[in-house]
Amino acid sequence: MIRSTPEGAAVKVNGIEIGHTPLKVKLVLKDLYRVDVVKAGFADQAVLVMPTSEAYEKRIFRWGLDYDLGAALDLIPGEFNIELKPALGEYGLDDKYEQLVGQITRADAMLASGELDSTTHRYLVSQIISFYQQ
Repeated sequence: MIRSTPEGAAVKVNGIEIGHTPLKVKLVLKDLYRVDVVKAGFADQAVLVMPTSEAYEKRIFRWGLDYDLGAALDLIPGEFNIELKPALGEYGLDDKYEQLVGQITRADAMLASGELDSTTHRYLVSQIISFYQQ
C-alpha cells in the first residue's frame, strides 16, 4: 500500500504511472522497483522496493521448493507512507519573509490555475508556514 500526505499524488513504478495515492499495488516478488511519488507543488519522492528473504530466514528450515524458487521472498518496504514536502522553487532572497510570501504566492497561483485543489493548497500553505516558523 502506498500512501501520501497529501493524497492524490501520482505513483510511478519504474517510470510508468500506475495511479494515485492511496494505492494498493501488486508487484512481482523477485524484482527491484523504483517507486516515485509526484505531486504538483511538492518535491518528488522516490523509494526503492527490493526483495528480501529476511522474514523467511528467521524460520528454522531454509530449504525446499518454495525457498529455491523464490516464493520465500517479501518486498521491503511492504507498505509506506510518504509525507510530501513543499517545493515551489528557490527565490534567492535573503529575507525569509520574502521567501515565505513568494512560496505562498506561488501556491495561490497553482490553486487559481487548477494545478492544486483547495485541500492540497491548504496543506501546502500550512507546510510552508510551519517550515518558516522553525
